[in-house]
Amino acid sequence: MTIAITIGKYGGFYISNGYVKRICLGWIAFDIYPRELEKIIKDLSKK
Repeated sequence: MTIAITIGKYGGFYISNGYVKRICLGWIAFDIYPRELEKIIKDLSKK
């Protein structure tokens, strides 16, 4: 599992419950990836 903290203009407060779980608190967002981020990037680069 990978947890990422990102800062930027995300527009408000929301929770996204797709493949990547995101909790947005205005200018900061917490993303939770169920698989390791490196594996996701490696799989996407194979396509």
